[in-house]
Amino acid sequence: MLNLLEQPKLLFCILLFCGLQAKADWMVGGYAGFGGTGINTTRSINGVDIDVQRSDSPGVLGFYIERTTSDHTSWALDHTSGFTLSPFSSGVEFTGLTYKYFYPGSIPTMKISKNGESTLMVQGFEPFVGGSFGLAKGVINRQNDAIPEVSASGVYFGGRLGVDYQLSPSVVCRSEMLIGGTMPSSGFVKATLSEFGLVSGIYYIW
Repeated sequence: MLNLLEQPKLLFCILLFCGLQAKADWMVGGYAGFGGTGINTTRSINGVDIDVQRSDSPGVLGFYIERTTSDHTSWALDHTSGFTLSPFSSGVEFTGLTYKYFYPGSIPTMKISKNGESTLMVQGFEPFVGGSFGLAKGVINRQNDAIPEVSASGVYFGGRLGVDYQLSPSVVCRSEMLIGGTMPSSGFVKATLSEFGLVSGIYYIW
């Protein structure tokens, strides 16, 4: 049996860890990467229904405010939009709540001792999965097209898969894949919105 009194260094580390408290419950961050958002709808031209697909790509960007609820879970309010480059435009937006579950590790945190003289940081890759829901809306314009404008809105559901790596006590790098989409609308014009992204960014532990 291990006697802690005979292992002063180990005993000191355990006491130091127990004396630390997680002071950071909020995270603020942003991301950008490859992907896009789009609208799929049906329009009638001369009595003929035509499927119309428009997208804002090849990139997506977003930002979020996140709060931890335990060592393994968090909720975030996030906003994502796709964009085109030439000319630059961004017409479809996804805004909602995202739940994340970290396994087998835990959420990166900044732990500071009660007297504020020491900080504990354990670097490692922390994978997570998540789900999201919220409101999506968008308008995409294309000049000199038979159908110059398409629009849609609805409630979306999506998923997240990613990994965090802590760079410093208050800065974490996050890379993730995100997907989402709305249910077909119930009106006469059927329309759906979708999002997909392979993104990376950083967040600040507040």
